[in-house]
Amino acid sequence: MFSLMNQLRGMFGRQRPTPKIVGLLPARNEGAKIQFALRALAQHTDAIVYLDDCSTDDTLHQVEACRQPCRIERVITKDRWLRDEPADRNRLLQAGRDIGGTHFIVVDADEAITSNLLRQDILKNAILSLKRGDRISLRWIHLWRSVKQYRTDGDQGINRYKTCIFCDDGKSIYRSEFIHTNRIPKMKGRTIRLEGDFGLMHFQFVHWGNLCLKQTWYCWLEKVHHPERPAEVIINRYAGSLKETGLTTEACPISWFEFLHFDPAIFNVPDRWRHEQMTEWQREFGADYFSAFQGFVNR
Repeated sequence: MFSLMNQLRGMFGRQRPTPKIVGLLPARNEGAKIQFALRALAQHTDAIVYLDDCSTDDTLHQVEACRQPCRIERVITKDRWLRDEPADRNRLLQAGRDIGGTHFIVVDADEAITSNLLRQDILKNAILSLKRGDRISLRWIHLWRSVKQYRTDGDQGINRYKTCIFCDDGKSIYRSEFIHTNRIPKMKGRTIRLEGDFGLMHFQFVHWGNLCLKQTWYCWLEKVHHPERPAEVIINRYAGSLKETGLTTEACPISWFEFLHFDPAIFNVPDRWRHEQMTEWQREFGADYFSAFQGFVNR
């Protein structure tokens, strides 16, 4: 009898877990658009894990308001604000594993997957066909100065892809410096580029004032963390996002927004918290500490 039970345990132990697609989303002070991001993500997931990086606005309240309809199974909060992306992503991934996640979609609060990937379960079928360690790259669509158009030229255009979906191998973790961590932990497997008139929409460039502020904020953040790093090296890292040389755009297809219901005004809310953070840094380090970044956005 004991031997039979052991055999049964072994048989069940080798069975594949029931597939569960979990969305992983971190954010800080995104109260205006966090519900849009969560509802868009929920269309493609069985559950969501959200990590809040010490928001000082109503982001957490907005998250709680859509917890049930978006199937948000875990909300992770931090004791203090500390920009540590690999640690945050590892906490998200571990929580996703804890709730039974087998496949993961990793997005930011200023992104949404186009609605036409819901047709005939295109994205879902592609995700569930992955083997352990496999990942999917989606076209990274930069909406440009409006939610009605997207950029089609150069590095910011139609040939840029973002790897943001993977089938978990159960052991990989995120490793990187404190910012700009890859969406996918390093693991063995194939990268499958899902090509077509669809992808991951990026709304970062819709509000140009917020974009300029954000890139300048990143410059200051790096200088705070790496005082030895030359300002020009830091500037070169972010200046490309603001270039519009050779700019061409096309109108966004209606199909991208078919099941996304939102008010475009949510992307016009200014990121005041970055101004406040930069003011605090000036008090702490002195205005001269950041003088090399004056006029950065005009380069």
